[in-house]
Amino acid sequence: MMRRYTHYRYFFLIVVFLLALMFSLSTAVLARLEEDKKEAPDLRTAISQVAKDNIPAVVHIEVTQRQELTLPQLPFENDPFFRYFFDTPTSPHKLKRELRGLGTGMIMDSKGYILTNNHVVGKATEIQVLLSNGNRYQGELVGADPKTDLAVIKIEPKESLP
Repeated sequence: MMRRYTHYRYFFLIVVFLLALMFSLSTAVLARLEEDKKEAPDLRTAISQVAKDNIPAVVHIEVTQRQELTLPQLPFENDPFFRYFFDTPTSPHKLKRELRGLGTGMIMDSKGYILTNNHVVGKATEIQVLLSNGNRYQGELVGADPKTDLAVIKIEPKESLP
């Protein structure tokens, strides 16, 4: 009869050991969850916090493109008879125009490199960069890739950049 109780005793010890192990693991898991809960940011304000941290690195880009266009000639402009009656000049007419555009970019490092879109600065003759603190700089196109629509411009900052 003693043998029968010995088996139950071993079974009882194993069950107690497993319960104690589960209890210790569950308290460790709960402690870890509480620790993670303290470190986790509030998701309701996460977007505004990211914006507050990164908006100083966003720049406003103003571009100017100067073009000189040749107006097409009239079909009879080279005809001497037509020129006699309508007194048209023989040199082609040139038209100058200035196109302005706007865009945005992101400061990539403290040396003044800015990432923007190629369609913003690709054909520009003048690039002005306005920082979030109000400072304005002359920009220079460093490189562009029309296929991916990316361009890099450089400014010479007087202060440290975000």
